[in-house]
Amino acid sequence: MLDLSGAHATVATGWTGETKGGVALAMKPPAHRFILRGDQAIDAAGKAFGLPLPRKPITTATHGDRSALWLGPDEWLLIAE
Repeated sequence: MLDLSGAHATVATGWTGETKGGVALAMKPPAHRFILRGDQAIDAAGKAFGLPLPRKPITTATHGDRSALWLGPDEWLLIAE
């Protein structure tokens, strides 16, 4: 198993990943998970984020460098630079 215990310290030094068995891992900036309740909140969050949030289970929406991943009935992971 790949040990990422020191990964946070290496982000600032330009760590780009390690390849093991054909799989490459790379650190990305922190992401945030949002819990939204109600259609108005979901629509408003999508508008503010710049793309409609997905409404079907286990789907994603992407536009440019932004991605929204549906995690559950009221949870999305929004990823952007």
